[in-house]
Amino acid sequence: MKSRRELINLMESQTTVNENQVEIDNLTTRQKVLADIVWACDSQEQLNQFMAGLPTQELKREVASIVEVMVMSAMEKDVQDQSSHAVSAYLKKF
Repeated sequence: MKSRRELINLMESQTTVNENQVEIDNLTTRQKVLADIVWACDSQEQLNQFMAGLPTQELKREVASIVEVMVMSAMEKDVQDQSSHAVSAYLKKF
């Protein structure tokens, strides 16, 4: 079972989001494989089926943490893009 500190470290990993890609640094080999599988899911239903088929609660929690990191990274990029757009729009006044 992952400790709380290990999960926090995963959540605080350096992440990069590009158009169709998310990069999360400091993942273990197993976490990279899990992240690739999550990324390949085309729907929430597919993700739910994948998670339901995992053999242990530890793996399910690990995948849930990876999904959270991906979602937070995408949200952060969206906020940055909106901020950048707002600044650009404001600067066009001058």
